[in-house]
Amino acid sequence: MRLFNVLARLVPEPERELWKRVWADEIWACTWRVKPLRYLGAFRDALELRVTDERWVRARERFNGPPAACFVPAIVAILIMAGASGGFQNIRRLLEPMPYRDPSRLVVLRQTTPFSSARFGLPVAKIAAWKNDLILEGVASYAGYRVLGTFGSKREFNAVAVDGDFFRVLGVRAQLGQSFSDIDPRGCGDCVVISDQLWRSALGSDPCVIGKYFKIAGQWQHVIGVLPRKFWFFADSPAVYTLVEHSWFLHAPSSPVFAIARLKPGVTPEQCRTELRGVYVSVPPRLPGRYLEATLVPDLVQDPVYRMLPEIAICLVLILAVMVLVAPRGRFRGVCFLLLKIAAGTLVTVLAGIEFIYSPGMWVTSQPGVGSDTVLLWVLVLGLVFSISWAWHDQRKRCRTCLRVLSMPVQVGARGHVLMEWMSTELVCAEGHGMLWANDDPLESHPKDRWLGLDDSWRDLFAAPNKN
Repeated sequence: MRLFNVLARLVPEPERELWKRVWADEIWACTWRVKPLRYLGAFRDALELRVTDERWVRARERFNGPPAACFVPAIVAILIMAGASGGFQNIRRLLEPMPYRDPSRLVVLRQTTPFSSARFGLPVAKIAAWKNDLILEGVASYAGYRVLGTFGSKREFNAVAVDGDFFRVLGVRAQLGQSFSDIDPRGCGDCVVISDQLWRSALGSDPCVIGKYFKIAGQWQHVIGVLPRKFWFFADSPAVYTLVEHSWFLHAPSSPVFAIARLKPGVTPEQCRTELRGVYVSVPPRLPGRYLEATLVPDLVQDPVYRMLPEIAICLVLILAVMVLVAPRGRFRGVCFLLLKIAAGTLVTVLAGIEFIYSPGMWVTSQPGVGSDTVLLWVLVLGLVFSISWAWHDQRKRCRTCLRVLSMPVQVGARGHVLMEWMSTELVCAEGHGMLWANDDPLESHPKDRWLGLDDSWRDLFAAPNKN
């Protein structure tokens, strides 16, 4: 009975009592197996009566009519994305300064092959040979893997094995406890550093977590530090950091790892690549067909193309919005409004793509399938196509003078008479600016939509109904 009364509130008041009598007999006379279907039918009927109610239709037209109403879905979508992403975390990573000391002198060292975009790790032996190179302030290796750990509950985490100098090379210190740079890594085989996200989500921000033991990969290991909250370097956000020296999967000198190095002041990536290539070639194992690549960290983990996309899209929206506001009524204002809608739809696509698809940072675990850059590119292209299609469809139903949604659709013709006359819809501007003849059948060989502008003598006719 309570559900029935709730559904009755959807029905407009003049028709509510009749609706109750009709559906009360329908619901109470049926069996309990059929009753859910009756309630569903009652809901559909009540919703249809509410949607087609004249007062509801006029209220909807008043809300949807103004040009600014078409931007409400975009604003709502941006607010939802902001809440779901923690305030656009990825975009802030691209726009904010990187959390490393002097990141312009950090380079990532990898192997690659001619005419290929694939990137490979380096043998551990080659990185060890670079430790005392004069052009480097430091070099550290890292390798990602997946691990099963027990932090409150047993689950699988992204983890990364790093060199003892890894955090010193980056210039990052722990917010709680110590990092591997503050201890002797040779005598701490069971030491781990955890991320701030793991510390907060699984351990409840326990300030006494330092020194506690947790089971990781079947072995008991103790936490020596928690990384800063704003620290990020890897795209897959590893929760656990262990030491390369004590990793179970890096035994042979040929085991592949990636490397990060800090250049001394004044050394360029080209000089670094030339200097280190000699050591790279002389130290076994020999890998024919591959060569050393040295790339600055800002160019990898903070891609300048994607960093500029939000700024360009936001500036474009603001410029077009100002043009719509200051432009006189006419065709130029309509074109600006059309471009503004396209820019707003593109902005939503850009923000969603960068926040939920693109991952700024280095990948330490295998990335299956197509890369996030490729997926993001296709999403941006499809989003632009959708924005143009939607903007054009919305523009077709608006007054070319005041840009309000046209109202009072009148059907002209029918499919059974297409040989004698065209089937179309006529819509008028509620402000009396003009009338649109829109073709309803794209297969008809009729010219484009026709717009008939009305002079001021028609204003009183259209203003009268709006006052009631």
